[in-house]
Amino acid sequence: MICTVLLLMHLAPATVLAGGLPPAVGLVEARAREEVIARVEVALKQAARKSPKWHSKQASIQRDVHDITYLVEQAVKASITDNHVSAQEYARQASALLQRALTRDHFHPDDVAPVMRELQRLIPNRAL
Repeated sequence: MICTVLLLMHLAPATVLAGGLPPAVGLVEARAREEVIARVEVALKQAARKSPKWHSKQASIQRDVHDITYLVEQAVKASITDNHVSAQEYARQASALLQRALTRDHFHPDDVAPVMRELQRLIPNRAL
C-alpha cells in the first residue's frame, strides 16, 4: 500500500489530496468498504433463503437481515472516520443480533460464517 501511494504521488503529485492520499487510493478504499457491506448483505440474504423457518418467519428473518446489514454499514462508516470505539460498538451490536437470530434458528451457523468473519475484522480484540 505504501509503495502504491508513493508511486501514485510520484506520478501525479498535483492530484494528491490534502489528507496525503491520491484520489485513486481513496476510491479503492471506498470500494472496499462498499464490498464489505455488500458481502454481508448477500451472505445474510442467502442464509435467510436457506433457513428452515423462512416460510413461517419470513418477516422476522428479513428484519434481522436488514438490521444486521445496517449495523455493519454503520460500523464501516465509523471506521472510515477512525472512530474505532463506535465501529466496534456497532459491530458488537450486529454480532449480538446475529447470535440471537441463530438461537431462533433464523440462520444456520455455516451459512453466516462469512458474516462472522467480517464482524471479527471489525472487532479485532474479541473473538465472536
